[in-house]
Amino acid sequence: MKNFLTLLLLTILVIGCAKEDSESEKEETSSAPSTNYMIYPSSVKLAKNGTLNLLVYIEESGTEAKVNPSTDNISWSSSDTSVLDVDKYGSIKGKGDGTVTVTMNATISGTNYSDSIEVSVKDYNIREINLNPYLIMMAKEESRLVDLYATDSQGNPTNLTPTDITYSVSDESVFTVSKQTNGQPKIESGSQKGHAFLTVSYLGFSGQPVKVYVADSVEVEPNSSDDHGKYSSLFVAPDNKIHVSYYNNSKGTLKYAVWDETVWNAETVEMSHTNSGQNSRIIVANTIPYIAYQSSNQIKIKGKSSGVWSAAPTLESSGTSGPRMAFGLFNNKPIIFYPHNSGSTTELKVALYDNNTWNKYTVSSSYYSNTGIDMKFSGNKVGVVFIDSNSKVNFLESNFTSSPSTWSAYSGLSTLIDNSSNQTGSTVLNYSLDGKPHVTYLVSGGGAQFAKETSTAFGSSWGQAVLDGDTQFSSPYLGAMIDWAGRDRITYHDAANFSLKLVKYNSIKQSFDQPFTADSGGKNNHRVGEYASIGVNLYGQTIISYYNATTKKLQYYIEPYNPN
Repeated sequence: MKNFLTLLLLTILVIGCAKEDSESEKEETSSAPSTNYMIYPSSVKLAKNGTLNLLVYIEESGTEAKVNPSTDNISWSSSDTSVLDVDKYGSIKGKGDGTVTVTMNATISGTNYSDSIEVSVKDYNIREINLNPYLIMMAKEESRLVDLYATDSQGNPTNLTPTDITYSVSDESVFTVSKQTNGQPKIESGSQKGHAFLTVSYLGFSGQPVKVYVADSVEVEPNSSDDHGKYSSLFVAPDNKIHVSYYNNSKGTLKYAVWDETVWNAETVEMSHTNSGQNSRIIVANTIPYIAYQSSNQIKIKGKSSGVWSAAPTLESSGTSGPRMAFGLFNNKPIIFYPHNSGSTTELKVALYDNNTWNKYTVSSSYYSNTGIDMKFSGNKVGVVFIDSNSKVNFLESNFTSSPSTWSAYSGLSTLIDNSSNQTGSTVLNYSLDGKPHVTYLVSGGGAQFAKETSTAFGSSWGQAVLDGDTQFSSPYLGAMIDWAGRDRITYHDAANFSLKLVKYNSIKQSFDQPFTADSGGKNNHRVGEYASIGVNLYGQTIISYYNATTKKLQYYIEPYNPN
């Protein structure tokens, strides 16, 4: 215990986001050779009111250059904004007939890059052609279908004639593409790792390009024969290392692994108790990982320093604690939300570790057993979301400096987020960059939904958005987070198709994009996507840990790098 307390006193939790790319102009200096950068598509035909996200690949000394948003910069410009607009993320929108030049300038690690492409804008019957997902990670020797859909000039879905659809691949040694009878593309990776771009066109009209990254393996422990990967929890540290905790079902032990951008290094944290490691939650503070987890119906916490895992005192000695919980550090002190069954009722409790003891408080006497709990910080406030005994998602906050003893609703809003439907399974809380709560949850018979404060003529209230209307979900946890640019990223398990889904907020459209399949289970139709947990690294790549129920392995998804 003494070692653990020392860790707590020395640890400073780093909370924050990288700043958005600076929009200030950079002085133009020498550019890198043209072979060191590529924009996809290399030329574009666009419709009036049509949009397309340009993709850029930048190579530095033979390695793909990745942008640190706090120090590097990529900017885009249009030679005639009356014909075409382009934003700082490389998203273009047609406005009028004509041809323009779109220029990209980048400064990465002190090296300057510049390139341009030609874009023509005309009246087309087709406004957009989209490939979904637009970023794909695959293992070697794998195949995957990619969704193709289009909209007409009014923005309505429209059918394309398969014979008029064409596809091209920038490097067929990485993967090849074949067109199905309905026009959809099927991509197949080979034995070589790397990346390449897939582009689509229809009667010469440019469609959304896709970047496909092929890796050696998508498993955390590829050589293990154990059943492991349930209850995974992922944390991306400020040094860009990925930390994940998970459960080894074969041995009933808690596991921990860290990705150093080259390999996964896995180890066993606890193996002295049966079923140690279920419902784990991990955070990393000042390079020290802390894991809260369930062990024999009790909640435990361990932290690692200098190669040694040290344990905190027992949280509860009576009643039943867990199994769902939320965990963090507040002012360098552990704080944990958990359900506690004292007999006839299940309460939601919170405990703060201070002065060598756990100080416990009741948050709510109405908690729906075995449903998800999540917590986040915003300044001196801590917020919590949970499902009450009436099957409704609740959001409460405590504004405190020493103890979370008083809980209330968010200013001006109801405690209940959605009073119209029964909610089930999981809830996730995030705070926006301006300190407003964003909540993701599942609705029985209504799919995955999202809520945040909305202001109308009727006043402020919780506004909802349906992320996916599919009603079949079984993942114990939704994964959701807000990236450095303030955009929501949400992952979940699609139980109807046994796949892993990802949906993002589009700041240009001011709405969520259509959810896309991050992992469809590959050519063997594996059942993937359960126990999903999400993070984002300094380069803006979405990272997800999840369970493959067919192979019984922990897998990870790293979104192909896209500086846009």
